[in-house]
Amino acid sequence: MANQKITELDAVDTLDDADLMEVVQDVVTTPVNKKATLAQIKAFISAGGSSNFQSHKFTTSETWISLSELDTETLVQILINATALSLGSVQILQDDDVVDTVLAGEKISTIHNPSSSLVVRTFGVGYDISTGTYTQIALSVSAQESTPTAMMFNNDGTKLYVMGASGDDINEYALSTAYDISTGTYTQIALSVSAQEPTPTAMMFNNDGTKLYVLGISDAEINEYALSTAYDISTGTYTQIALSVIAQESTPYAMMFNNDGTKLYVLGFSGDDINEYALSTAYDISTGTYTQIALSVSAQESSPTAMMFNNDGTKLYVLGATGDDINEYALSTAYDISTGTYTQIALSVSAQESTPIAMMFNNDGTKLYVLGLSGDDINEYALDGEFSGEVLVTTNNA
Repeated sequence: MANQKITELDAVDTLDDADLMEVVQDVVTTPVNKKATLAQIKAFISAGGSSNFQSHKFTTSETWISLSELDTETLVQILINATALSLGSVQILQDDDVVDTVLAGEKISTIHNPSSSLVVRTFGVGYDISTGTYTQIALSVSAQESTPTAMMFNNDGTKLYVMGASGDDINEYALSTAYDISTGTYTQIALSVSAQEPTPTAMMFNNDGTKLYVLGISDAEINEYALSTAYDISTGTYTQIALSVIAQESTPYAMMFNNDGTKLYVLGFSGDDINEYALSTAYDISTGTYTQIALSVSAQESSPTAMMFNNDGTKLYVLGATGDDINEYALSTAYDISTGTYTQIALSVSAQESTPIAMMFNNDGTKLYVLGLSGDDINEYALDGEFSGEVLVTTNNA
């Protein structure tokens, strides 16, 4: 879709009034490029007080059908002011196709030439598990692994990796739609970790995908693998035991970095808590030194299996196999688990899985995936977005 954005006439006043400008490519049986002269556009914008002026204020996620049943010669100006929006985004749909996306804090003016309709809709920001609704079993991994323990995407969401304690390996699935696990197809065993760990429980990349870390409960340690191709686990080679956590936790089940890689957090069954390690070199677990128990989750869950932050680190989510639910903790300092306070059970997954073992978001936080031992599958939950602030939209057609 071509779309000429005009924020100020000064930006185009070096053109002659007779010059043609592309407005928006119209979508019909055979696509046609719609044009308007600069003089027409100037006259159109200066006539902003016409009787065809409409406005709408968005304070939540919704859809506004601003114009429909339009003449094919109609020019439409849309002004979108999202400067008062702190969380969310705006989309413009011309003839059912998205032609523009406006982010929080932006302000734009666009000219359109639709064939039939013009729609504006707003979306919230996801990552709020308390809004979760079960949708489907996204993928069964039972043919490859009977005891799945962990999962993660590669860097662009075209591959899904699932680790298991039966095969002691990491299976790879190709995703035909990035970050959509329901489009997954099994491809190969990407890496065996059996020589280092017979009961692997968690895995993660370093910040640039050149290292893979695998946590296990047999020796309560984190093994390191070098990846010759970043984020491609099939190119992994074992290098070292990066860190032993047995002095703090004998049954470690999950691990993650803070936002800048200067801290490592390890969640465990034995202590029902999250231990913190300072990393002298960011994202290099071999430089870790134990500092403290960052947070106890024993009052909420006696078998914690997974943890993750929301998108801005103000919330911590902890999954558990006793309650079969996800508990939420508010963090007064973003990404610092030691500042956590319990708030609520964000979501129960008991109706789908009696032994939930891992969880992760898709790329925009609109989906939550939960891996389970009982079903040997990955369940999918839809998450509503959080919308904060307001957006003012005005249209003017001539």
